[in-house]
Amino acid sequence: MNENFDEQYHNIAEKIRDLKLKKLKLTQENRLAETFNQRVEDMDNCLKETSCTVGGYDDELVRRLLQSVKVISEDKIEMQFKSGIVMHQRVTYDE
Repeated sequence: MNENFDEQYHNIAEKIRDLKLKKLKLTQENRLAETFNQRVEDMDNCLKETSCTVGGYDDELVRRLLQSVKVISEDKIEMQFKSGIVMHQRVTYDE
């Protein structure tokens, strides 16, 4: 009888330990999710307040961002940014 009780006690203690670990993990995940949501909200507010108007050409900024610019054809160029992003852009001419 004692052996059965000890075994049941051990099983219950193990389940309690597992549940506590799961609760801790869920609490941590919830905190991370809240932090992430707060960061997204902060970025969203910042973007809403920021103007995307270009004040003028900034040669220094362009040189810091762009790796290379290639002419693909008469009306198309390829821009490779230092971040690795590659963009193709059509160029129109005003006559």
